[in-house]
Amino acid sequence: MKSISLLSLVLLVSSCATAPPKALSIQDRTFTEIKNVESNQKDTFNSALSFLSKNMKNSNHSIKVKDFKAGKIVAKINYKCMQYVDGPFGLVDRDVDFTVDLSFKPKRLRVELVADGFKLDLGQYGVQDYPITNKTNTEKCQKSLLSSIMEGLKTESKKEDW
Repeated sequence: MKSISLLSLVLLVSSCATAPPKALSIQDRTFTEIKNVESNQKDTFNSALSFLSKNMKNSNHSIKVKDFKAGKIVAKINYKCMQYVDGPFGLVDRDVDFTVDLSFKPKRLRVELVADGFKLDLGQYGVQDYPITNKTNTEKCQKSLLSSIMEGLKTESKKEDW
C-alpha cells in the first residue's frame, strides 16, 4: 500500500513538472503604443509600407490590409527575438510570428503588435507550432520590434526625401 501511494505521488509530481506551460491570452500577447511622428500621414503610410515590404520575405503574402483612405496597414511578420526564454527550450534566439496593425492619423501612428506564436523545427518530426507563454519576454521582444519599426520609418522617410 505504501509503495502504491509513493508511486502515485511520483507520477503526479512528474506529470505536473512536464506539463506544457499555458498559452497567454490575446490581451497578454498584445502591445499597443501611440507615437508622434514628424511626417504627414501620406509619407508615414508610404514609409511604413516600404519598410514592411523590404523586411518581409513575401510582402504580397504578408501584408493583409493596405488601405490609405482608412489609414491602416495590417501585416503578418516574423521577427527574431534575441535571448528569448520560453517553455522548456531555455534561453534562445526565437523567430516569433507577429500581427502588426498600423493605424495612421496626421502626425500620429498607432502600433499594435500581437505575438502569434513561433515554429520549432524538430528535424525528422517536422515543424511544430508553439504558443506564446512568457509575458515578460514577449513584451521585451515587442518593444524591440516597435523600436525597429520606428527606426525603419525614419530611415525610409529620409530615402523618400532624396
